[in-house]
Amino acid sequence: METKKLQVEEKLKTAVEKRKDKLERYDHTHERVIITASIVCSQVGTQAKMSEFIMGGRALLKNMMKVDKTVVLEPEKEGVDERIHDPTQLPLDLTEAGAWMRPSGNAGVFEMRKPKKNDKDKKNKSKRDEDEEGEEALIDPEVWTQLCISCDEDPEELLSRCSFEWKKIGGNRLQVKEIAAFATRSAATFYYVRSDANLGGMKHEVTRLLLEARERGTEKVQGFYPRTLPDFALKTATPRIEGQDTQAFKGWPTRKQNWRKTVHIDVRAGDVAYMHELVNIAKDFGIVGKYFGSAAKAAIVVEKQGKGKKGENEMDMAKYDLAAIASFSKHHVNYQKNTLYDGVRGIVDLDRLFDIWSVTEPRELIARVSLRTIMYTKIKLGDQPLFMEVHQGQPMMPVDVVIGNWEEAERMMLMINKNPAAYFYYYLQDKAKIDGEWLMDVLKGTMDPILVDDIEKCSWDSEKLILTTPQDEENAKLAAMESAAWYKDEFGENVFDMDDKEKKEFSTKEQMEDLYEEKVFQTVTKKKDGTGRGVGFTDGEAAIPQGTMKEGDDGEDLSKLTKEQLIERLMRKAEISSNSGSLLPVGSNSAVDAAGSVDGSDDSSSGSSSSSSSSSDVQEVPPPSDGGNTAGLSSARSE
Repeated sequence: METKKLQVEEKLKTAVEKRKDKLERYDHTHERVIITASIVCSQVGTQAKMSEFIMGGRALLKNMMKVDKTVVLEPEKEGVDERIHDPTQLPLDLTEAGAWMRPSGNAGVFEMRKPKKNDKDKKNKSKRDEDEEGEEALIDPEVWTQLCISCDEDPEELLSRCSFEWKKIGGNRLQVKEIAAFATRSAATFYYVRSDANLGGMKHEVTRLLLEARERGTEKVQGFYPRTLPDFALKTATPRIEGQDTQAFKGWPTRKQNWRKTVHIDVRAGDVAYMHELVNIAKDFGIVGKYFGSAAKAAIVVEKQGKGKKGENEMDMAKYDLAAIASFSKHHVNYQKNTLYDGVRGIVDLDRLFDIWSVTEPRELIARVSLRTIMYTKIKLGDQPLFMEVHQGQPMMPVDVVIGNWEEAERMMLMINKNPAAYFYYYLQDKAKIDGEWLMDVLKGTMDPILVDDIEKCSWDSEKLILTTPQDEENAKLAAMESAAWYKDEFGENVFDMDDKEKKEFSTKEQMEDLYEEKVFQTVTKKKDGTGRGVGFTDGEAAIPQGTMKEGDDGEDLSKLTKEQLIERLMRKAEISSNSGSLLPVGSNSAVDAAGSVDGSDDSSSGSSSSSSSSSDVQEVPPPSDGGNTAGLSSARSE
């Protein structure tokens, strides 16, 4: 009996050794994939929680081996420690286990803690009862870690299948890390870019931005050595500023805390310097503004050096302009507070390029522009661009835009989204004086064909900038039916009264002026001589469109007056000519016309200035980044 038992143990030992020898030399399809994981340790006592953490790691590896027989746990430092191919090889001692599975933080992460607002949906929510003294009970900690595995199966599929058993033992987060590295750092951040953006789509835009910067650097920057674009991830975080205690904002509402956050670029610690180079090139050649709008500013994240008294990293501020950082942060908060997200439907490819050829020299290519560039530079709200940001990650993805939070901007967006192709076609010819034939080629190459086909079915009011679509006529018929007495009698009690709806709160003119006021700093990085780079540029003054008559001199709301009341008001306030007695402006025929012009002034305010660029034989559209030369739009070619 003993002999057979020994033989079985020997066979098992031999099989384990063979598997170990095989996996030590095995080349996996997916090498060194970094996983982020977290587990709620619910055992009683700190030591028990530490053991539970390790046992959770063993259970996770065991479940992964059920899906992929070749999976192994890689050490944090490649070549220093061996691969773990058996769950029992993971030591129970946290010092030893740290080479493969290290808890994030110090020993305090295993202690019970006070509950937070976002703990209400966690597994340990039942422990958020009040204790005998009426105070809220402490809850179990959620311990985070990073693991490195090599496998043949797709890592995402592998983790998806293991996630159910992981949840069963108290696990929470289990996902592949975007950057395959244990140590990452923030290399750069964007000010005057909404932090609640779709980071997935925005990553595609940042990738194109960095690739273009690398291409420009290779061509024009002396001493620049191009490399493969480093892996990076986008995240939102509050910028670190010397002397500012970010903990002071913890009691604020979440929305107001998020106003202080910016979009950061995270890379491996060894790729920070190269990312700094790429971002600086993108700033110098205006590539940042090409993708994220003229207001957007990229800044190098403050570097950290040494250790402080409390073990925290100290910041080297010698080469950073604190006044610039403070200015950026203040205006960024105002930017987030007084802007809002919207969308433009029907745009298929925002970044498709179109050629601009000279009229006088047909073979001379002046520039190549995209619909994104046209939207940034030619669609105006008064004297300023309507769109502060325009985002589309890839062709066919939704187009998100950022506009100012005022009534005129929202009204103009509603008009655009009736039919964006038709609005752009008529508006850009009328106000930007762009050639219609060239513009139609652009719209056919970038917009949904159904919207383009409906352009000829729409009508355009050049004076009021009002687009009328076939759907408007149907809506007018529906509105006429709803206003009928029989309709109100039959359905009036069940129809929602739109007049009772709470009116939206818009930003004031004073709040919006800060978005366009003169910006003093172009970058937070100082030159070697201590001066700032590009100091003194101006974005322009705020321009809220005038001409919307809503209130009289005495504060009376004119929109609620009838035509007869308006006529009576005009007769009281106007100076009647002693010769003709006329109180009408030149070109009007009757008092009713005068009243109608006042009554229609509110409708004519679409958020755009009525002024337009001077007409000439040579029409122009600016090139994507560096301005280029002006030339006629005689023909268009695309790629």
